[in-house]
Amino acid sequence: VRGIVLREFLSLWRENKKYIIRALFNITLINIILILFIINNGKENFFIWAILIQNFIFLTFVMSYPTFNNVKLMDSMPCKAFYILKGEFVFWFIIFLFYFIFVVSIYSVVLTKISILSVVIPFLLFLILLGYVLLIRIAYVENRFIRTLIYIFMFIPITIPFFIYSSYRELKC
Repeated sequence: VRGIVLREFLSLWRENKKYIIRALFNITLINIILILFIINNGKENFFIWAILIQNFIFLTFVMSYPTFNNVKLMDSMPCKAFYILKGEFVFWFIIFLFYFIFVVSIYSVVLTKISILSVVIPFLLFLILLGYVLLIRIAYVENRFIRTLIYIFMFIPITIPFFIYSSYRELKC
């Protein structure tokens, strides 16, 4: 698991330097616009929605992130898919944790009333959805259309157990 995490970090930085810098700029710009909207309209409860919107944007990025390293690894060791899943979960969790701390610290400087519950609920929801998205991404690594379709069906909660079961069967050795 540790090797997969380190490999993903090196691959992310090596192949996507320009994209990472552009994404950080866009994140900062989006948060400044959202903060200005919240302050000017006095809608401090919109903070939760701003965080949830950013979480779904982050999940979309995770879903579309290239999986070249993992395809090669799964081809050479097909029975290690769950280790790849754990490694990717740890990798994206670490990245999201830094991102989440950055965003919440920006909002906490500006907004006076941020409750712990409004921070914890989106964080826990994101962790559950991150596991779901990574399971889909690894199970259907070859077919991008099916991955995207299943990701869209995530908004219909009754379909989630079916897709978890079918993804689990795809990964089963």
